[in-house]
Amino acid sequence: MFRCIPIFKGCNRQVEYVDKRHCSLPNVPEDILRYSRSLEELLLDANHIRDLPKNFFRLNRLRKLGLSDNEIHRLPPEIQNFENLVELDVSRNDYQEDSCSSKT
Repeated sequence: MFRCIPIFKGCNRQVEYVDKRHCSLPNVPEDILRYSRSLEELLLDANHIRDLPKNFFRLNRLRKLGLSDNEIHRLPPEIQNFENLVELDVSRNDYQEDSCSSKT
């Protein structure tokens, strides 16, 4: 998946892909945010995630986001901050379709 090796002082933070599927995560790992300038694909499917934290929406380079098979009830309006997002999978959640309001 992804880890920085402490031996190297300037750990490469140009990570474009993170796969954390089937990891029994209760929430979005905070260490993912360190890749906010480069991360394009994030797979968090099949976990126990209920909410997406506000700082999660700083991942503005995301093109693909997998959140299927979690415990998400609603998508916050900040989901619109992902201007580069071309694929979003929220299937198999307790998601309510009218929960994502649009800003005008």
